[in-house]
Amino acid sequence: MANVLFIQKTYLEMFGVMSIAAVLKNRGHIVRVSLERGPRLTAQALEFRPDVIGFSMVSMNVHANMRDAALLRQALPPAPIVFGGVHPTFFPEIVEEPCVDAVCRGEGEYAMAEFVEERAAGRTGEHVANLWVKANGHVRRNPPREPIRDIDQLPFHDRSVYYDHYPFLKNNPVKNFLLSRGCPFQCSFCFNQPYREVYRECGHTVPQRRRSPQSAVAEIVDFAAHWPLEKIAFQDENFCLDKAWLYEFLYLYKSRVGRPFFCMVNAFLADEEIIIALKNAGCYHTTFGLESGDETLRRDVLRKKATDAQIRETSRLLHKHNITFHTTNIFCFPGETVHSAIKTLRLNADIRPESAVAFNYMPFANLPLTNQAITQGWLTDSAAHDWERLPRTVVRIPNWRRIRRIKLMFGAGVRIPALIPAIVFLSILPLGPAFNLVSKFIEALDYFSRNRQNIPYMIKNFFQLRRLYKSYFYE
Repeated sequence: MANVLFIQKTYLEMFGVMSIAAVLKNRGHIVRVSLERGPRLTAQALEFRPDVIGFSMVSMNVHANMRDAALLRQALPPAPIVFGGVHPTFFPEIVEEPCVDAVCRGEGEYAMAEFVEERAAGRTGEHVANLWVKANGHVRRNPPREPIRDIDQLPFHDRSVYYDHYPFLKNNPVKNFLLSRGCPFQCSFCFNQPYREVYRECGHTVPQRRRSPQSAVAEIVDFAAHWPLEKIAFQDENFCLDKAWLYEFLYLYKSRVGRPFFCMVNAFLADEEIIIALKNAGCYHTTFGLESGDETLRRDVLRKKATDAQIRETSRLLHKHNITFHTTNIFCFPGETVHSAIKTLRLNADIRPESAVAFNYMPFANLPLTNQAITQGWLTDSAAHDWERLPRTVVRIPNWRRIRRIKLMFGAGVRIPALIPAIVFLSILPLGPAFNLVSKFIEALDYFSRNRQNIPYMIKNFFQLRRLYKSYFYE
């Protein structure tokens, strides 16, 4: 039996951590998760005395994790430190850092369990598949094992590692569930395509996998027997992809769970039959990625399948059946123009979402769209690998400043389409800090509009949620 401590900077339940924790606990190990940092993290770790320390990390919080790993190396030198998550999967060379003993690439359930047991037995764990491990003065680079094909074989996500120590997460009226893994699509701004390449190099494929409807509903029922549950947010990117699975799941969900839920839809798949089924089962809100109002850019650059006609029809059906929705949109991506940014604004205004979320394209290294930006000279390779500055990095396409101004006024234009001509004119002007404050106010208004049913919870837990926001963008 071993003590395993997981550390993360995102102030939210992480599905990968909960799944690995469940596997470890099933094998008799003791698992704890810490959301702390600095001296508070060190004190917590000294009290728990972990045998293995795991960091779950993304590119935006690499530096914060490195600082804490260095502190823990000094405080607990015998405990090996393992980095896992999206960033180490794509950049396993981080194992060369002095405070890192191993990195996990890809799915971590069985790799982490085997490593913990190897270390508990006094061995190095250097032959565990999925891991790059320092041992005997060198780094052993093991290939990924085949992805888990039947995810029904995995135990349910272990929420207690969060809820036993962080009540504000337990008391959130909306609980997140993930019922699938993998994505069959080729969006150029998404990590799924390079993720498949990691496995393809070793002869493995990464198929779309789902829990069976029976297993998925059983997990939710089991959760409701132990924790507060008012509403559910299904975080599956392709929740409606498989109609047969969806209809069977919704039938069981309505009869055995019956809570209101949020899910994502694909605008090119969500016909009226699907939307009626979602509504009848309790769907109260949904979202889809519009990304760009220029259909040619959406198809050829972003590699999204939805046409303008399909986006308009999906929106019409959602309005018809009283399911509120919001869209997600990307600005300053390679190939975008002022004209296409204005089209994004106009299309959103036409379909009348409850809110529309606007992001500046974040150029994560090795994504196809980021590689295109580097090739075109709109971004340097060093900027794509500057993890600390990444949330503030802008792809400097032609007229990027004007497009960013349109993005800042985007929420106002979607809510009040009559403002669009003024927004187009104002985007030419160099707008100052006061205007940035106005745009932040509009973004906050959109956020509270999407989450208005949870306002009492957000007020009560303001400071914890502020830490969540900071953990995404400023660590």
